[in-house]
Amino acid sequence: MYTDEFSYETWTLIQYQEQYHDWKDQLSKKVKYIIDCKKNPPDNLNFQYDLAIITALATPELRAVLDLPANWKEEEHPNDPSSTYYKGVFTTGTKTLTVVAACSAQMGMTAATVLSMKMIEKFKPKYLVMVGIAAGIKNKGNFGDILIADYSWDYGSGKNKYDESKGAAVLEPDPRPVTIDPELFKISGLLLR
Repeated sequence: MYTDEFSYETWTLIQYQEQYHDWKDQLSKKVKYIIDCKKNPPDNLNFQYDLAIITALATPELRAVLDLPANWKEEEHPNDPSSTYYKGVFTTGTKTLTVVAACSAQMGMTAATVLSMKMIEKFKPKYLVMVGIAAGIKNKGNFGDILIADYSWDYGSGKNKYDESKGAAVLEPDPRPVTIDPELFKISGLLLR
């Protein structure tokens, strides 16, 4: 495997397949990231929290998180009336993990993205996770299962066009799959064994 030849912290290998074009986007983004980092180096050492947790639903998802023993304290920000944040600390033996949690204003990718960006900006977490019921299918999973998507799709992307035959606007879909980073996929497979 290539991991012996490359440090995963420094290099990422992108899978090339002639019939697909994902590799072009991935490569372009990585080059842009490197250029941006050279111009404005990220301040990765100033994490304020170890973990930020977002949920799509207040009940049962956020409620379940807040039921965990972390000595939660509610915090509101005057310039952000749409979100309530909960700060806490998980403690196991001598280890502690600072955590902040919040619930999106509604379900969906846009709401999750907005909340994620607000939490990253306000709390600078080292890790950001989303927990929830994941629209589970009965008998296909269990509570506590960890789900990792190897492809993510935005089925809401596309263009609204007026269809004369229907006399209405219709969505001309343009879903674009985003693949999981190969190194993350490999690591997640090791973690879930």
